[in-house]
Amino acid sequence: MLLPSGRLSDPQFDALNEAKGDYNGATITVGRQEGGQPEDTFGLKADNGLTLDGDNILKDGVAIATFTQVDGALTIKFIAAVTQADAQNVLRQITYHNTSQDPELAGSSPTFTFSIRDNDNNVADLDITVDLVGVNDPSTLTTTVLNPQIPGNGEFVKLFKDTQIDTIERGQTIWQVVLTFDASGPNETISIDGSTIVLEPSEGTPHTASGLQYSVTVKDGKATVLLYAMKDGSGTAKIIDSIGYNYLGSNPSGERHVTLKIVENNYNDTSPETTLDQAITLTLVPAAETNTAPVITVPGATPTYTERADPIVLAPDATVSDA
Repeated sequence: MLLPSGRLSDPQFDALNEAKGDYNGATITVGRQEGGQPEDTFGLKADNGLTLDGDNILKDGVAIATFTQVDGALTIKFIAAVTQADAQNVLRQITYHNTSQDPELAGSSPTFTFSIRDNDNNVADLDITVDLVGVNDPSTLTTTVLNPQIPGNGEFVKLFKDTQIDTIERGQTIWQVVLTFDASGPNETISIDGSTIVLEPSEGTPHTASGLQYSVTVKDGKATVLLYAMKDGSGTAKIIDSIGYNYLGSNPSGERHVTLKIVENNYNDTSPETTLDQAITLTLVPAAETNTAPVITVPGATPTYTERADPIVLAPDATVSDA
């Protein structure tokens, strides 16, 4: 409740109804000073015989006021004889709820103005400050899992595409991208933004060519790769989309299973994790054909260059081929 101890009085209204008061026609409004937000939602705590029924406030089942919310602002208009005590309880029982996943986005301590207007258009205002404390919601992670076949031909094959990450709260970044593989060893490799990482325990603080820090640990034959992204959602998504896998052994067969998780940087003392709910399956298959080396052929005699002569062509009849 916003004003659980609020007091309401009006000399003219209070004198009516044998001094019990009659606030029929009075209006209470509540809203942010800076303008209402769509996520600002008001309600009424059920107590003292008062309940909220749709757009009406009831006293012991009888409508005594309308309850209207428009663009994050509340208007209550008394439409029946209402004692001072009941009008004051209505004021005290107004509740506030913020539906945003990032309630601090429009300000962490907004000021709300309560106004009461009598039948002569006299207005009294009261300002209160509400401290909004956001909860660090886990990021959302979506991607297209490619589940590729991995041919034994020395080529890296991408695992993901069209990755999208939403950190929910403004300004947040992703701390880690975590990949787990149910295999490890010198023949198990991945590529990250053009750099090759072997799925064997790493030493020190290795980095990719672009400066991305990573680590590899192995336990019970399973490898875990930590990529210290330190980027926003969009930048981290690009890292994930760059990940490829390759098997360097001579007899590719079987499957590899991979999981993907992201971990946010600390915010409000929490670092939520989001795990992709779909595992990735890599199927190792023999190469369709042997990946032979390219061939360069240079027929003819050895060229000769004479001092101070014009430049010569070294291999004018050279040919290049790759089966």
